[in-house]
Amino acid sequence: YMEAQCLSSDEFTALAFNGGYYDSGTYAHTALHCNTNEDASLDWYSEVTAGITKANEIIKNLGSGASVKMTAPARAIRAYFTWILMDSFGDAPILDGTAAEGEIVQRSPRADVARWIESELLEIIPVLTTEVSANTYGKPTRWMAEALLVKLYINWAVYTALVFALPDSIQEGVKITASNAVAWVAGVIFAFITNKIWVFESKSFEMDICIKEFISFVAARAVTGVIEIFGVPLLVKIGLNQRIFGVDGALAKVIVSVVVVVLNYVFSKLVVFKNKKNK
Repeated sequence: YMEAQCLSSDEFTALAFNGGYYDSGTYAHTALHCNTNEDASLDWYSEVTAGITKANEIIKNLGSGASVKMTAPARAIRAYFTWILMDSFGDAPILDGTAAEGEIVQRSPRADVARWIESELLEIIPVLTTEVSANTYGKPTRWMAEALLVKLYINWAVYTALVFALPDSIQEGVKITASNAVAWVAGVIFAFITNKIWVFESKSFEMDICIKEFISFVAARAVTGVIEIFGVPLLVKIGLNQRIFGVDGALAKVIVSVVVVVLNYVFSKLVVFKNKKNK
């Protein structure tokens, strides 16, 4: 699970030395978003569904007369495991009961799964324990459920974007674009604040100056963003497709990344924050 999450988001990468640790491309496939059903980095799917099944067995054994408070811990675990599937793969099965032998549970749209998780958490949060001690270590508490609800709401626009009625091919493209757009906006805002205050120490906080700086900063990042988007495939197309540490096209990515970093610095220093004032 850690590999699937971190390799696909470029939080870390896996290296292959002369073919060692390549493992049939499982790590490279995850980083390049082209997994196959045989990749070892996805073999935890069945473990997650097994966890959901165990939670459902507990709820079933408690009986139909069990209170919400009695079933809440198992439902919290079930909601968490379902969130992992939904967050990782989009459409996922809603396993809210024990399946019959041989029964195939179809996947539900991602938006429906997100809303189901939300409804489960909102119902059980009030009755979950708030105790934080050795007795509740590793067990579902109200804080665990509320943290999961926050994670759900942070990505709510992506999970439940009003595109779930579109064909799957279009839906997936829109979701990926929306996710990338949100990430880019958040990154630009964070970069503007850190660059203004600490990197270039621009002490001008008048509203008109801040607005002008922000617009210039966004425009500069948009330019370098276009370079980054189209630069890598362009360099690969003209022949810079050399592998570095077992990753195809890594040389092109490195070159474009260096160019983008340099341009971002130059734009910020010479254009965006060129008129620095002291307090």
